Amino acid sequence: MLYHFIAKEYARHVYRVWHNEYLFKKNKTAYDILLLGTSRMKDHINPVILDSITGMNSYNAAIEGSSAFENTMILKAYLLHHKAPKYIFLSADIRLICNNKTLTVPISYITCDDIAPISEALKKCGMPMNLYHAIPFLKLTELTDNYKLSFLYKPAIVLKHGKEKGDQKGFANNFKAPMDTTARSKPYDSDIKTEYLDALDELIKICKQNEIQLVFVYTPEYKHYYTIHNIKLSEILAEYSNRANKYDIPFLKYDTIAICNDSRYFRDGNHLNATGATLFSQIFAHDILQKGIIHRP
Repeated sequence: MLYHFIAKEYARHVYRVWHNEYLFKKNKTAYDILLLGTSRMKDHINPVILDSITGMNSYNAAIEGSSAFENTMILKAYLLHHKAPKYIFLSADIRLICNNKTLTVPISYITCDDIAPISEALKKCGMPMNLYHAIPFLKLTELTDNYKLSFLYKPAIVLKHGKEKGDQKGFANNFKAPMDTTARSKPYDSDIKTEYLDALDELIKICKQNEIQLVFVYTPEYKHYYTIHNIKLSEILAEYSNRANKYDIPFLKYDTIAICNDSRYFRDGNHLNATGATLFSQIFAHDILQKGIIHRP
C-alpha cells in the first residue's frame, strides 16, 4: 500500500516538472486555444478531441488545485515564448479565487526559475530567488524530497512514456472507474481571497492587451455537487458573473447538462473520469462552435 502511494506521488511530481519545462522552454508551438484553470479544466477537456472538432490547435495548461495567481503566472510565462492564443478558456472554479496556496507545488517550477514571472512567483512563496540566481548551488538548500525527485524527472519520464513528447497536449485524465455514489460529503465554507480576485483581474487585463478572447467555463459536476456542499457558491459565482458582464466575457455553464446526472461519467462529485471527459470534450467543442464563441479556420 505504501509503495503504491509513493509511486503515485512520484509520478505526479515528475509529470509536473516535465510539463512545466515542456510548456515554458521546449515547446514553441503557436496554439489557437489555451485552457487554464484548476483540475476541473485539466481533467475535463481533452485538447485532441477539441481540435478534431473545431479545427483549432489547443493546449491544456491547467493545474490541479491552482489559484488565479498561479494561472496568471502561467499565462505571463507562456506569452514570453509563444504567440498569444486567440482564445483562453478559464475554469470559473471555486479554488481559483478561494485557495490557501499561492502555488500548488512551488518546487515543480524550480527548473524554470530563469523565467521572470516564475522567479517572481517563487520569491512570493518565500524562496530567496535573487540569491539563488547569484549562487545557483544554494538551491540545494531546497533539497526536500520533491526537489530530489526533480533531478530525476528526465529518466523517469523516459521510462513512463518511452520518449519526451507532448502529444497529450497537457491532458492527463486516466481515471476509468465510475464514482462511489455512497460516499457522503459535508457542507463546507470557502473564503474568497482578495489577492486572487486581483490576480483574476490582471489575467483579464492581459487578455485584453493581447487581444485574446477570454471565456469563463463552469464545467460539469455530479448533481449540483457544489450547490449542495459549498455554502458560498452563489457569492463565488457572482464574482465571475460580475466580471463577465463588465468586460463582455462569455460565461458558459455546464452544470445542468444530461451527463451531470449520470455517475458513470464521474470519478467524484466534481471531477469527470476519462469517459466523461471524452464525452464532455465533444459536447464542449460543438457548443462553442454553435454559439459562435469560436469559428473554424
